[in-house]
Amino acid sequence: MSLTPEQQQQIDTAIAANRQTSRGVSNRTTLATGGGAQGRSYMVLANGGTLTPAGRYYYAQTGQSAPRAGYDSNQPLITRGSTDYVVAANGRERAVRTLGPDGSVRLTALGRDYSRGRRTEYIVHIPVIIEGTRAANGRPYTRRSNAGTGEATHLPVSRLGLGQILESSALSREQAVARVKSRVLQDLAIRTTGGRSVLMEISGETYLYDREGD
Repeated sequence: MSLTPEQQQQIDTAIAANRQTSRGVSNRTTLATGGGAQGRSYMVLANGGTLTPAGRYYYAQTGQSAPRAGYDSNQPLITRGSTDYVVAANGRERAVRTLGPDGSVRLTALGRDYSRGRRTEYIVHIPVIIEGTRAANGRPYTRRSNAGTGEATHLPVSRLGLGQILESSALSREQAVARVKSRVLQDLAIRTTGGRSVLMEISGETYLYDREGD
């Protein structure tokens, strides 16, 4: 059985409206389409872990993880102490991962399944030193802190042409940050002049990578 163009359009409309899926006690995953006489129509996306045609279309369009038989793979984690949990189909919380004293992350079997293919977005700013020349008197200047606060000046990497930055949700924060930093610096292919790393030159100003502020 395949979807009709009208059904596909209903799903597309629900996605554009940011309508969220829900999973009831029957273990069915549904999506409200907003149609029908009272605007309460919905489509079944999955029965347990088995996708319907509507489900295959929806998850292909959104890129979300398809639901598993024992739990909803799109639910947010519940944090208690150093352990993260998800709610299983029977309503009970099950451990996904635990953060150790050394910052390492231990995943349970369920955690490995939950994290498979999941990514966390990171918003990255790079500490910079800004150098330029004053138009009024031709004197050079250097700006390294924000209005005397002592905080490093940071440049969003989006201004340097990098798009969305994603990393595996299975990593600890320390592991993810290290990988993101390494990847960003590699993707920028920073140009070095006189032993200093140049990120960007614009409007008469040169933006240098501030390694001490990192």
